[in-house]
Amino acid sequence: MSEPPLSLVKVLEDPRSRREKRVVLTARGGQFIAAMADQGKAFFSPIITEMTAKDANEGLRFLRKMTALLERSLHNNRRTPRRHTA
Repeated sequence: MSEPPLSLVKVLEDPRSRREKRVVLTARGGQFIAAMADQGKAFFSPIITEMTAKDANEGLRFLRKMTALLERSLHNNRRTPRRHTA
């Protein structure tokens, strides 16, 4: 994604660590993300207008719970040493 023809991100050296890299959006990458968000809104808008406030709140509650569980899982996996098998 950092190479043409996409060039959506730039890979930079992390000033705090020579082993790590920083990935940042280019202007083109930002435009791509904005366009995706606009397309998502256009796709979901007709569906969302058919939902009640209760439906929307229940959906948000579900998504927040799933996000919290996924973040906890990812956090726990980072702290667990990985075993390499040959």
